[in-house]
Amino acid sequence: MDSRSRSCRESRGVAVLLAAATLLIVAGGARAQHRSGGYAFRLFWAAPEGDARSLVRGPRGRLWAGCGDGTVRVLEDRSGDGKADYVQTFASRVWSPHGISFRIRGTALDVFVAHTTTRYGGASRITRFVDTDKDDRFDEAYTVISHMPPGAHQTNNLAIDPTGKWLWFSQGATADKSPGGGALVGKVAPDARDVPWGDPRIQIVANGLRNAWGLAFHPNGALFATDNTRDDLGDATPPDELNLIRAGRHYGFPDVAGIPPKGHPSEPPVGLLGVHGSANGLAFDDGHLMSGSRHQVFIAEWGSWTGSPGLTAGTRIVRAQLHRDARGRWHFEAHDLIRNCGRPLDVAIGRDGALYFTVQTSAPGWTEGVWRGAPASGVTVRLEGQPRPGCKIEVAVRAPGHEGSRYRLSLRDEKTESSVRTGTLAGALGRATGTIQIPGDSVGRRLRVVCQVLHPETGAIVATAPELVVTVF
Repeated sequence: MDSRSRSCRESRGVAVLLAAATLLIVAGGARAQHRSGGYAFRLFWAAPEGDARSLVRGPRGRLWAGCGDGTVRVLEDRSGDGKADYVQTFASRVWSPHGISFRIRGTALDVFVAHTTTRYGGASRITRFVDTDKDDRFDEAYTVISHMPPGAHQTNNLAIDPTGKWLWFSQGATADKSPGGGALVGKVAPDARDVPWGDPRIQIVANGLRNAWGLAFHPNGALFATDNTRDDLGDATPPDELNLIRAGRHYGFPDVAGIPPKGHPSEPPVGLLGVHGSANGLAFDDGHLMSGSRHQVFIAEWGSWTGSPGLTAGTRIVRAQLHRDARGRWHFEAHDLIRNCGRPLDVAIGRDGALYFTVQTSAPGWTEGVWRGAPASGVTVRLEGQPRPGCKIEVAVRAPGHEGSRYRLSLRDEKTESSVRTGTLAGALGRATGTIQIPGDSVGRRLRVVCQVLHPETGAIVATAPELVVTVF
């Protein structure tokens, strides 16, 4: 976060593979909703003061938001109407709360927050807030790391690793063009107290990241981070990055951004995002509402802070395939989920399986706060694995309210339709599972997965899942 700007000043976005048209619908005094690619997006919670910044799903499946007014809030939809009807301020005067992570310790809840010491900048620190009585208000607070490097960027996101042994953090560089302080991913013991910057109890794991904003563990335990690369090299370069964090590696800043030149020792990114798109929060999909492949990743792109008319990346939510092949190589392919949605900064998957994201700066039809996205038809299709040439892949269809109806599932490309499968939706939620065959000659091809729900008597199409596009690796 730039101390000279109200918002994140980063930039570098994603190559657009599918342009998602957005439609704003307001009817009969109902809440405004936006539609894009078969999804409906509605306001979940309007931030009453300032903007919404960080967002994470916490224990008991509730959402926690760090806000520009210096509060950390607990948000919950208890009535099931898609709006937050329980909002509790957990902590206040926690300025620029960009990272939130959790640890359950007996009957107590530890809430780790990365924030700044003053409202408009200052040094960063990580604080452990403790809720001892489960009333959603902190009772104790302890500084974990103090006096982290101030400057153009601050400490960003936090993540407790799957073992619970380490608290990981991402720290931005203190300057735009030189490493200065920070520009790294590090870790510290969660129980540490009052550790000054530079203390050997802080372990620096990876360097050369200009402003690693998003930080999240893949379900297989691998750690990924988004990185906002340099702003001073013009409108055409460099792209933002998604990086696999590996111990002891250097990721190129300030000398290299994007794919390093042949023979250069810096670690290449797993995926490239848009130029000056400000790739920030990321979340791995472990839910069931967002049609896609298992463990797909969602990334919030805030957009450029420079205002240059030559920059078009950002102000969108990106959905990407992220899979590792048999040789251990990661493959990344990104598509727009929705564009022109204000200034999205962070994303989370809710306990209901829907996608939630923060909008930091309002735009026409977009209110500052937290928004919820889910299929407009209620029908979803999930691929339980990575499509590979000539292989069968498991598919799960979910269509609540269509129990007993037939469904039709097909794979399509620009010219042909293949692997057509039909079946009956059963169970209380209209579920079905099966397999589809991936064509043997489909390496590198982009396939559309189309799922239609058919009337049980007439066979007419009554609902369609959001179209899913996958690339066969």
